[in-house]
Amino acid sequence: MIAPHFERLSDQFKQAIFCKNDVDQSKAVAQAHNVSAMPTFVFVKNGSRVDELRGADVAGLQQRLIKHAGPAQPDFGASAGPVASGSGSPGSPAFAGAGAPSVSAQIDKAQSSCLNEAEAHGIKQLLTGGGYLESDADEQLIVSLATMQSLRLRALRFKTNPDHLAHAPKALKLFINRPTIGFDDAENDAATQEIELSKDQASGAEAVQLRFVLFQRVQSLQIFVSSNQGGEDTTRIDAIEVFGELGDAPSGSVADAMKHNHDH
Repeated sequence: MIAPHFERLSDQFKQAIFCKNDVDQSKAVAQAHNVSAMPTFVFVKNGSRVDELRGADVAGLQQRLIKHAGPAQPDFGASAGPVASGSGSPGSPAFAGAGAPSVSAQIDKAQSSCLNEAEAHGIKQLLTGGGYLESDADEQLIVSLATMQSLRLRALRFKTNPDHLAHAPKALKLFINRPTIGFDDAENDAATQEIELSKDQASGAEAVQLRFVLFQRVQSLQIFVSSNQGGEDTTRIDAIEVFGELGDAPSGSVADAMKHNHDH
């Protein structure tokens, strides 16, 4: 299950050396590193063991690679990384066309929030893989994605199950570093970028390209959904993925100061 993601990461993190070891054929190596579960990933730097990861954790593997080897160095247009998704398994199939690697592993799930989310289908369920995100009182949503480190964003990917495409988002306004924004502000303030999703973009078949120069030092990303594809009463999102690069300096956690009511 992890093998194709290991291969993909080896293409993206060109500054690191990726090796595979068969514990049945090389028992001495396994014993030297106290390997007792498969898969186990051992990180060695300057001749010293610096970290270990057990299990097929794609996001965890990518986080540790960034920590120990630095940002990915991909060929632009190559496949990207795992999806922050409420449907399917972690590490969805590689996604082409984003122009940068996935930085979804940098999303701070605990500090991210959403206005007008349905009680049973909120942002926490989406980001932790426990379900999808759905609006409550009407079709509008304000999703606030906090980051663990400053990011420079190049693209977004939204995904809604084809069976529910009429509920997929359509008209969006994007803001950065405004975690307390409300619906009145989102409707009236100038956005960092406004987007109308095509059906391909709403289904996840195509990435949404961002104006890169405007998305520097992103510590939080606010996504205001004002309408959906079919004019339905509620909006549904099954996955959100963010593509880009690590910023110059780490950011502090963005506090969730948003009111959890839909106040127009």
